[in-house]
Amino acid sequence: MAGHVPSRGNAYAAIWRERGTVSELIPMDPDRTYPVRKDGKLWYVVYPFGHLKEGIRLKPEEVLHFRGWGFDGICGYPVWAKAAEEIGLARGQRRLEASRNKNSGRPAMILMTDAKLTDVAKDRLRNDWERMHVGLDNAGKTAILDNGLKATAVSMTAEDLEQSGAAQMSIVAISNYTGVPPSKLGASGKNYASQEQEDQAFVQDGLDFYFNVFEDETGAKLLTDEERAAGYEVKANREALLRPATKDKFEVLRVATAGKPFMTQNEARK
Repeated sequence: MAGHVPSRGNAYAAIWRERGTVSELIPMDPDRTYPVRKDGKLWYVVYPFGHLKEGIRLKPEEVLHFRGWGFDGICGYPVWAKAAEEIGLARGQRRLEASRNKNSGRPAMILMTDAKLTDVAKDRLRNDWERMHVGLDNAGKTAILDNGLKATAVSMTAEDLEQSGAAQMSIVAISNYTGVPPSKLGASGKNYASQEQEDQAFVQDGLDFYFNVFEDETGAKLLTDEERAAGYEVKANREALLRPATKDKFEVLRVATAGKPFMTQNEARK
């Protein structure tokens, strides 16, 4: 269901109760579930098998509905619907790059000589070079050239660098839509001073919106009035996604157990 919210805009599950207690959540296909208003009342119509002439109608209290950002308060938009142009541009650049590598590939090294070589000699020379200098195991080996042979490396052109930069920019644009740090999407370079800061930004900007949606809906639909009055609530464990640096973690524990401690040593060890 968490995957359905960004990819479909909505996630649904039928709430099955026995004697007033929630006993089961039955996920429903978001492509076959439709929230509709009739006479001012909200209903959820689901077509579980896709061939029913009339769908099954469920009341709002019978459906757990996680919705993404939307306009009408009923349905959410999938991320791709609003980021379609940026995602399409990124896919187009990937296809262009793949086509260029396939149809316009250039060698990484050119071997030149003033001497005239037969086809057999060219093949032998190429095979000998690749056997000695291609691959990780051959990295750094010294090349010995005779008979006036010269080796010239082929570098990237300005056009290649421009295309590579454009691909990186499309990743950044998608990052802006999703709240996922660019480095987690494969962009080069670092945007944060530490992994801890990057994870914190990911939770705050990318995940926290969804956590709030999950917490509000599950707390309202799955807890009884008595449970809420007793102080029960549904909370996402955000701390589980944050891993502070070892030095910072032990510094916090040192402060917590020293002076006027608010933790015992056993609690700190745990």
